[in-house]
Amino acid sequence: ILKTDEFQVSIKEVTPEHDKKGHTVSPWYPLIEAISHQCYNPCRELRNHALKTLTSILLSNELPMEELSAEAVMESGCFRLLEQLCEPNVTNTDPNGMLKTQQNAINLSCKAILLYKFQNPNIQVIRLLHITDMLLEKNSKNRDFKEETLEIEKNALRVKMPEFDIKQLQSSKISLTLKDMISDVAKGVTATNGAAKIKSPAEKVNEIPKKPEYSDSPVENDNRASKIDEKEGDDAKEDSEKGQAE
Repeated sequence: ILKTDEFQVSIKEVTPEHDKKGHTVSPWYPLIEAISHQCYNPCRELRNHALKTLTSILLSNELPMEELSAEAVMESGCFRLLEQLCEPNVTNTDPNGMLKTQQNAINLSCKAILLYKFQNPNIQVIRLLHITDMLLEKNSKNRDFKEETLEIEKNALRVKMPEFDIKQLQSSKISLTLKDMISDVAKGVTATNGAAKIKSPAEKVNEIPKKPEYSDSPVENDNRASKIDEKEGDDAKEDSEKGQAE
């Protein structure tokens, strides 16, 4: 979509808007928000198509992130969508279908957090965790939703855990379920890093240098090398003399 000539021309022709302070607002923000708005449309087919379009835009290399604010893109493309997906008047239009939409929106948010460079990634994660709590409470009777949602977020946190302030995440106002999830991921990352540093007995054995062919004494080594050279020289001389005699 973003690579088509028609789209590139249309985005350039959009008249720039200005905020209350007179700053120019990129046309990308209202475009992203408009597509995001269709991601909670009552029509499941339209909703799925909109979410696929939003995903392709937010995760595309063609999105000029050097001109945009990663925080603003997350707000207009992901967080507002997730907040709407918590509203009863939205979810009641398609109770079963909205569960999948909620998970897909969380998955998209996690991928965006992994992809974008934020001034403070902790703020984005905490925001996502707060909304996740609302969705888990709303769907508390659906065990599969809880397990799958936590797995999605675990995988994302595991990748970028070294960049997060663990204490800040755990001290935020989130449920015990999410705090336990953060602790599990943090322990797993620490254990993995520790295992990488601690070498097994077999590895240590392999690191033991093989016994040198020569003695540890430099003098003895030189004497042995000289004797070998002398012997090879004598053998060559003897072969040469035999050849001449024949």
